[in-house]
Amino acid sequence: MNSENLLTKEVYADANFLISYWLPKHEDYEQARLRFFELIENNSQITLSPLVIDESWYKIYKIGRTIL
Repeated sequence: MNSENLLTKEVYADANFLISYWLPKHEDYEQARLRFFELIENNSQITLSPLVIDESWYKIYKIGRTIL
């Protein structure tokens, strides 16, 4: 799918997106992977803040143990 006209060139990724992308058993895993690869195809700049990274790792540690 060519989504170049639909996606912006700069995207701020939040913790929910990263958690969904990093945990294969997450209910939104496939959707997150699809969106991530669409962003790459669109040459979008994916921006992360230190807080988003911290929140993501914390949640992955907390919920990841229960669904992995």
